[in-house]
Amino acid sequence: MMNSVTTGSSEVTTCRIMAPDDANIVGNVHGGTIMKMIELAGYVAAMRHLNSQQHHNKPPKVAITYRLEHMDFLQPMRIGDLAKLQ
Repeated sequence: MMNSVTTGSSEVTTCRIMAPDDANIVGNVHGGTIMKMIELAGYVAAMRHLNSQQHHNKPPKVAITYRLEHMDFLQPMRIGDLAKLQ
């Protein structure tokens, strides 16, 4: 029987300052930039969770983003803003 895995062992926190390459000509960060950050943080959390009790002689399990149906951007992010994901 396997031990249960807590969500705390999969927790991810990442921060990034938004740069000019992340934004359009008026300084608003592209929604795709934010979505990519969210996807990468989710991937790290999923991989930690999937492989937390993995044996060393087995290949690691992998995770994918299957679909994102909806995302609301409540306010714009600007160049120089700090994005923090938890």
